[in-house]
Formats: sequence, C-alpha cells, structure tokens
Amino acid sequence: MFKSYRLNRKIFLGLMILVFIFFAFITYLTPLAGDDWGYAITGMTQNPFVATFNQYFNWSGRVLSELWGYLIAPHKWAWNIINPLLFMGIFYYIFKIVNPKRNMVFSFLVVIFLMLSVKDYVRMQTYTWIMGTTYVIPLFLLLVYTYLLKTLIIDGKYNKWLIAGGCVLNVAVCLYMENAAVAIFGANILALIYCFFFEKELRTKIFIFLIFSIIGILIVRLSPGAVYRLNNEHPDWVQMNIFEQIMTNWPNFLRFTFLDNKYLVCILSLVLFALVIIKKDRYPFARWHIVIMAIVYALGFIQSISANINSILKLDALNILYDINYPGCSVIISILLIAYIICIIWTLCFYCNDDQKYLGLFILLVGGSANIAMLLSPIFDSRSSIYTIYYLIMLCVLLINEASYDIKAKQVLVFILIGLNLLQVKTYVYKYTLVNQITKERNEQIKYYQDHPEEEEGWFVRYPIMTIHSGDVEDWDTFHQQVFKQYYGLNPDMTLHFYYKDQY
Repeated sequence: MFKSYRLNRKIFLGLMILVFIFFAFITYLTPLAGDDWGYAITGMTQNPFVATFNQYFNWSGRVLSELWGYLIAPHKWAWNIINPLLFMGIFYYIFKIVNPKRNMVFSFLVVIFLMLSVKDYVRMQTYTWIMGTTYVIPLFLLLVYTYLLKTLIIDGKYNKWLIAGGCVLNVAVCLYMENAAVAIFGANILALIYCFFFEKELRTKIFIFLIFSIIGILIVRLSPGAVYRLNNEHPDWVQMNIFEQIMTNWPNFLRFTFLDNKYLVCILSLVLFALVIIKKDRYPFARWHIVIMAIVYALGFIQSISANINSILKLDALNILYDINYPGCSVIISILLIAYIICIIWTLCFYCNDDQKYLGLFILLVGGSANIAMLLSPIFDSRSSIYTIYYLIMLCVLLINEASYDIKAKQVLVFILIGLNLLQVKTYVYKYTLVNQITKERNEQIKYYQDHPEEEEGWFVRYPIMTIHSGDVEDWDTFHQQVFKQYYGLNPDMTLHFYYKDQY
C-alpha cells in the first residue's frame, strides 16, 4: 500500500512536470493577438496602474484583469512562464481538493484528457491568449479557495494566515471576472449553510469571507465604465426583464454547459453509470430508482456521441440531440439536463460517504453557478464556461474514486486513455507548430512593410481556422486594424488585408 502511494506520488509529480512542459510549448508558439496588441501598446506607453484606473471609469470594472493586460501583454516572456504555471497549478489543486485514495493513475489520465479535449473555442480563448488568461487566473484562484475551505471546514485546520488568505482570494477573484465572482459568492453561501448545521464555530469566519466577496462584487458592479459600456453597447439587453434575458441566453447555456462538452459528458456519464451499477447492492431504497438513473446516464452518454453517430449513419433525426438550432433540440436537452443534474445530486447523496457527498455537491453547485450567472450577461461566450467545465472535471475525479473497479478493466482503460492523450497531444503539436510557421511568415511580411512605409496596402497571411483566437483582423474591425499597425510600427494610413494560404 505504501509503495503504491509512493509510486502514485511519483507519477503525479511526473505528470505535473509534463503539464508544465506541454503548456509552456504551446504558449511559447502562440503570438500576441487581438486585444493583446492594444493592451501591450497601452502598457508600454502609459503607467499600467493609471491606465487601469481610467478603465474602471470608462470601460470595465475588472480591475485585476485590466491590470494583468497592461503589465503582461508588453512582456510576452512573462506570460510564457506564468501560463504553464497556472495550468500546472490547476492540475495540482484538482487532486489536492479531491485527494483520491484509489484509481489515482486512472484519474490523472482522465483529467489530462479532459483538459486537452475542451472545445476549440474554449482552448483558443483561454489556453493560448494573453487576455484570455484573465479567465484562467480566477479559475486557479477558485480552486485554491476551494482547497482553503476544505482545509478549514472538513480538515478542521485554520490559522490567521489562512483566514487572511481567504479574504484576499474573495476580493481578487471578483476583480477578475464577474461569473467567477458569483461562483465564489455561491461557495461562501454553501459553506455558511454547511457550517450552520455541522461546524457552528466556523460560521463567523465564513461570514467574513462572504462580506469580502460582496465587497469585490460591488467594486465590479458599481464601475462607472462597466455601466456606461452596458448601456451604450447593449441597450436592448438593458431593456429586457430577467425572464427575457434568461430565455435569450438559455440556448447558449445548454451549448456551453452540456452540448459542447461531449467528451466530458461522455466520461461523466460512463463514470456515473458504472458507480450506480457497481454499488447497487448498497443502495438503501427501491431498485427501480437505479433503473431511472441508469437510463438518464445512458441517455447522457448517447447524447454525447450523437454527432459522431450521425456522421456515420446520416440520421438527421439525431440532430435533435446536439444541434441547438434544430427544432425541438433545446426542449429535449433542457429536460435531459435537468434530469441529469437531479440524478447526479441523488447519486452523490446516496452513493458517496459524508465528506465526499458534501464535497461533491459543493463542486457541482459552485461549478454550475458560474454558467447560471452568465444567463444574465449580454455576452455569453464559450470562454466564460471554463469554470463550469473544470469543476465538472473535478467532480469526475471524485466519482471515479467512489467505486472499486476490476483490475483488468482498469488496466485496459488506462491503456486507452494513454492512447487518447497521445492523440490529443499530437493534434495540439500539429496546430501550434502550424501557428508558429505562419507567425514566422507573417513576421517576414511585417518586416517588409516596416522597411517600406510608403506602401498603402498590406497583405498578411491568416492563421488556419481553429488554431488561435483573434490572430487576424477583419476589414471592418477598425480598432484592431489600428492597434495592429501601431504595435508593429506600420504606416498608420495603410489598409490591411488578411488572406488564407491555399493549403489551409
């Protein structure tokens, strides 16, 4: 047992190093793009703190996100180090929080696969985009805070530094991203409810955390710049009532929570199905409940592979399971998602021991709250779902370790996961090597126009579709046309054109 634990620790350490190396590789090969150019220019020409202050009154209440852009975008070498450290830290804290006692290697490989198999839009907008890292940092801080709460409440360990750290984290997360702020606020509410019943002596400390999260939310919410931007860029949204906003965003909620995360839903469904079947003899209620849960989880699995099945069988009727624009799809998926969540809660309550039950419910509700909050946002993009995705990944690990699996079956699964991870790594290496090749070619083009400022039109090769976010500029996008020229020192009156190479 001790030898096995030591072996698992060594494997975990080795995988952490590999996670760092992998993200360092793709980060190094990714150039500045889109908003990065504008933040880099401002960071190089103005005081970053003054610029952040101005943004608070003119554009955004995300104080720490704005400051990040002004400090880091001008210094890509710093991002090349920080970005892989963040993802290595995310990998580390997922396991520190769940602390699996068995199935560790299996769990490690599942997490890495799910990290690499996120939707392309999530990958492009968060993994390899400097300003997208403003979504990753609060994810890391949320995981740190979740571990802090677990240490405080479940492990019963606390000191003044832990409390001080909790207060700082509550404000910091809120000053990065709004839906992350809702998630940490929700975490405090859940922790306070738990302490009210089971750890009454901790109620004051958790209440202090709640106050600090409210302070952070108010700082963001009361930003004059954010209010001005909302009223001027989204006047129609402001005129909607809450119900209308929810109904407008509901298709996006279904997409970014359920439909787009097919690998996550697939594995989560299989794990839940296996857990219910393996532990059915310990279920205290009528067996027909098990049949219902098994059917719901089987439907979740079928839904997750429905697009793949349709590509083979050409059954248009399957569109109703994955195409949100197909008539009836949103109704079917809404019903399935509600049933799925109810079954997960039921499974956690009656198939897990007390500590894991409460931790699992906490993970599910906190992760879900981040996407639920986006129902009230005028801009609900795929990158906003990164918190929900990663908390569901963490829930996967927790559930994997709630059951004992046949040793031969587990060995087969480990072998399959190693193969799947290698395929994902190969895909990433191909895409970012291609990005690097295009960057080199574009740099040569930029150098030519820098040496020939008399040119009135500039032609630049585009990055292949689904490789990086905002690497190209459209003709109508005057702001990014301007900052692109300014960042690279080109003729400010030049007209920019971006074109695809034939082979891409």
